[in-house]
Amino acid sequence: MLKQKIQGATDSIVSITQKSPIKALKKTIQATKNSIVSITQKSPITRNDKDQDFQFAQNQFNRQDFAAAEFYLKKSLANRPGDLRALNLLPWTYFFQKRYDKAVIAFGQAHTFDKKNTTPLIGMGWCYFSLKQYEKALERFDRVEILMPDTYEVHKGRAFVYLEQKREDLAKQELIQIFDDNKVENIITMWNQWLYENPDAIWQIVPSAAESTSIFTLPDEYPRYRSILLGLPIKQETSELETAWKAYHQRKYIKAINLFETLSINKNPDLDSVNGLAWSLLKAKKVNQSEEVFKEILELYPKFIGAIKGITKIREIKKQQASYAQYYLDLGKYGLAKEKLDELLFKYKNWAHPYNQHGK
Repeated sequence: MLKQKIQGATDSIVSITQKSPIKALKKTIQATKNSIVSITQKSPITRNDKDQDFQFAQNQFNRQDFAAAEFYLKKSLANRPGDLRALNLLPWTYFFQKRYDKAVIAFGQAHTFDKKNTTPLIGMGWCYFSLKQYEKALERFDRVEILMPDTYEVHKGRAFVYLEQKREDLAKQELIQIFDDNKVENIITMWNQWLYENPDAIWQIVPSAAESTSIFTLPDEYPRYRSILLGLPIKQETSELETAWKAYHQRKYIKAINLFETLSINKNPDLDSVNGLAWSLLKAKKVNQSEEVFKEILELYPKFIGAIKGITKIREIKKQQASYAQYYLDLGKYGLAKEKLDELLFKYKNWAHPYNQHGK
């Protein structure tokens, strides 16, 4: 029963590609909520299942309640000491609480039990960076490079170590592997400006608030923010996911939609691919569909910056369109204003702004 419920939660995002997305969305979101509630309350079967603590911890981690996730992961490990899922996730709960000294030890333990997994080494690299042990940070990133060449987080991690060491040329060499020339210059300029204003401080690695700037949420990583996804399960083939995001950045939005939808249909979708689908829909001017996807993301990951910025962008688009009706109202052309308002109300059926602003 538990597996069926958890699978129901995992499969929730697949509904975005169905013919009746709004109805399907409501059903799957409710299924997800019911799955989460049942883990801790409803079914005596799930209460007795040893896996319930990990599943609840994973849910709390997704919601960025890292202290709660930490508690339930420890509880899970007390029952299942060798559970690699819990061993790999626990360090990230420390990490995102900025307890880097504790996180680096936990990452080391996770890597000991799971030598093939390079993610704990990446976590250790960022921990040592925060602890200002830059040579150790480079050593960990270099080890990942040997095991998995040309990794995004390795290039990014080494770049920021080099910036801290005032080796800007080396930093640029790393950044150019993952960003275009303009973004590299933006990041370097931002770093130097910030360093000028805060000479004795260090950049935040993880954000203090959902939308605050940090190394893990660089403005030039908009709208993907792949670093902030560390710790979450990765289910997609990297090459397929990169191809989809490449199409997005090339402004081939219909192609990107098709690629992201294919990933969602054929496999269990992860946050990275669904976020890509939502942004591709938005760029293709499919605002209603995009909004539905972003809202579903926020049901499961309420503090994910990619979806938050997506919803913000949609609000801006709608308000801009509403300004045309306001223009006609200001001119006293009430018939034209009413036409524009009716168009908006038909286009965005659940949008309250025209009612609130114009008293329609």
